[in-house]
Amino acid sequence: TFGALLRALLATPLVRVARIHKSLQCALRIEPRLSDTIFDILCSVTIKTFESTPKDISLFLELLLELALDGKRNLPLDTRTTIASLAMSGKGRPVQKQLLSLNFT
Repeated sequence: TFGALLRALLATPLVRVARIHKSLQCALRIEPRLSDTIFDILCSVTIKTFESTPKDISLFLELLLELALDGKRNLPLDTRTTIASLAMSGKGRPVQKQLLSLNFT
């Protein structure tokens, strides 16, 4: 899947989270109906525990939170588990907490 490919690329120095984030935001502006697809991609990207927290991963988490709130979507369990295991600091920590507290019924 695209999410798995992106996850593998993020493990290398070839791809920057900030650039992918910007591209995903542009895609959402052009076609808002992509929100489900982009939510699934971001969940797929975050299901692997990284050896170290990728730089700017908080950008992905912020977009994931926005999409989750807009669509009243709960995080899959494996995504939630990985997000909980990320060592976050700065502005990423509150976003991490908000994502982990989501519970739409």
